[in-house]
This record gives sequence, structure tokens and C-alpha cells, in this order.
Amino acid sequence: MVAETVNWSLPTIVAGVIAVVCMSISANYYWSAFGDVRPRMPAQFQDYVLARQVLDSYIWDRSIPRRAQRSYFLSLVFGAIGFAAFAAIFWMYAPRLPAVLCAGMSIYGFVYVFIRWRKYRDLP
Repeated sequence: MVAETVNWSLPTIVAGVIAVVCMSISANYYWSAFGDVRPRMPAQFQDYVLARQVLDSYIWDRSIPRRAQRSYFLSLVFGAIGFAAFAAIFWMYAPRLPAVLCAGMSIYGFVYVFIRWRKYRDLP
């Protein structure tokens, strides 16, 4: 049924590839940063679920390597780009609600990335 309603044009295919690739890169950078940071977290944060919840606060500590911080930041950037690409696809071929939700997540992501960049750009 979906194949009947979707126009498989070049822009659709390109947006789909961009969305999937960006989300995959985002996940790769996130788990790379998580793997670098988790062993350095205090003992009370070694639990897997709790470590994921405090990662955003703890990653910007000065004791964390710059490579892990850069990986985490890039995961945020690629995630926001991926949501923007999904929003474009949904806008063309789906009801407006999924498109608006993905666009909202993308805008939130870009604002969050900008705030994090402004706050932590001067780290050594």
C-alpha cells in the first residue's frame, strides 16, 4: 500500500538516504562517546541506564577527553540533520503530523547543538 502512494522520485530517495545515513552516523558517534565516557564516570553512575541519562551532563567535564566530547557533539549534529531529512520526506508523502513532529525535533536539535556549542566552545 505504501508503494502505491509514494512517488519514488530522486528527491525522495536522496532524502531517505540522507536521513538513514545521518541517523546511523549519529548513533555511531553517540555510542563511541558513551564507550569512552562510561569507564570514567563515578561508581554511582556505572549502571548502564543511569549512565545514559547523565551522559549529557557529565561529558562536558574537563576530565573527559576532547575526542569523546567531539563525538557526542557530532552525534547531536547528525541526529538533527537526520530528523530534518525525515521531516522533508514526511512533508511530501505523509499526513502533516509526523512531518511537524520531525521538524520540531530537528529544530530542537539544532537549537540544543547551538546552545552546547556556545557554552562549551572554550574548553581546552
